[in-house]
Amino acid sequence: MKKKFLIPLILSSFCLLGCHNGLDEISEVPQASDETNKISNITDDYELSGFNNEIKTTEVKNPGMGFYNTKYIELKRDSEIPENHDFMYRGFYHLRIDLSDFSNVTNGIDDYDISDDALELLNYYFTQAKVNQCSLIIRFAYDKFHGNANMEPQLDMIKNHIKRLAEVINDYKDLIIAVECGLIGPWGEMHTSLLDKQDVYNELLNSWLKEVETLPILARKPVFIYKYLGYSIENLEEYNNDNNRLGIYNDGYYGTDLDTGTYETLEAREKETKFINKLNTVFGGECIGEPTDYFSYDEVIKEMNLVNLTYLNYEWDDSIIVSWKNKTYNNQSFYTYMVNHMGFKLYVDSFDYSVKNNRLFVDIKIANMGFSPVTRNLKAQLYFDDGKSVAKITKSLSDTNNNINLETIIDSNLSTKIYLKITDDMQRCYELMNGCYIDDVNYLGEIKLKENK
Repeated sequence: MKKKFLIPLILSSFCLLGCHNGLDEISEVPQASDETNKISNITDDYELSGFNNEIKTTEVKNPGMGFYNTKYIELKRDSEIPENHDFMYRGFYHLRIDLSDFSNVTNGIDDYDISDDALELLNYYFTQAKVNQCSLIIRFAYDKFHGNANMEPQLDMIKNHIKRLAEVINDYKDLIIAVECGLIGPWGEMHTSLLDKQDVYNELLNSWLKEVETLPILARKPVFIYKYLGYSIENLEEYNNDNNRLGIYNDGYYGTDLDTGTYETLEAREKETKFINKLNTVFGGECIGEPTDYFSYDEVIKEMNLVNLTYLNYEWDDSIIVSWKNKTYNNQSFYTYMVNHMGFKLYVDSFDYSVKNNRLFVDIKIANMGFSPVTRNLKAQLYFDDGKSVAKITKSLSDTNNNINLETIIDSNLSTKIYLKITDDMQRCYELMNGCYIDDVNYLGEIKLKENK
């Protein structure tokens, strides 16, 4: 079940309300409610102005969610730090990392463990990405991402590679959104290989979970995960989320009605998407077909919400992206709707305030209209600026209740502007789906004495 979360935050009760639906409410597609953005004032002397309470229908791009672009790097036994590079700038990237030089199939000599030089290069690229406030999904493969089969080294060496790579990955957990299991098959898509076997995937998933700390580990098909966990399609409904960090990258999304082999039957699709919902972690991939060739858009959106859709490839299939940009859905292009719903998308649902004896009390409720629950650590910083001084209060956002009642003194002769800044562990900033967003800060308006008072 997806958790509903109520997080009272800053000033009186500034709280985050989970509008992201659970299984028994999945018929409700996540939307801002009809009563969204209620603004109420307990006193008659003051008013709030300048708050744009309309849900945005322009693209809102937040870190580590939505459409990604791809970047390719090669690790070799004798890797060197480049003198000049054209790499990643502030954005969301799928980092495709080739390990073919460490496989006997490519080098023609032997299987080699990951060299120190290769780890230094990987560390260099991660550092550059962090400096530039990027967000990464990462995948490793042995075929230069050319689509060639059976390029892998021996299984024991692959497990050694995971252990070595984790030495660097664990230093950048705030940068990386998820690790795709990869490694096996063309493009690391876990098919078309002599190693395409459940017992192999059991060992790889176990290695990733053992060596990599806290990050989600994603496999290509749900069957790989539930068999690893000891379930079958017959008893899959018995599974309850045990916070195992496992999830799915679906690189066959809507290529057919079974997502190009992701599911075996439509009945399996129904059962396995419910299973994915219970994993309650990151879900992404590549959309390689037009969803409405098989399902209605409402059915598609309903399932995207069910599986916590967080990211898709912007570059493949580009014809699908063009199609979505030319289709209208919910008073905007379907592409914009997708951008504004993949991952978690927060908005101010109501804004209550009162002033008594020059003391300002504020009650702000924030809700989530995205496909996914909040999946990372966030901090909310609420600022008050009356032109003379700035007051700032900071509180962590989490899925647990945290009641805090606070107030601030204001000068009745001055207006008090209110700003909200939301950041994650890497200080990446998040835009609300309403309000104004200026220089990485959400402007929530100003409270001032009415002119006739």
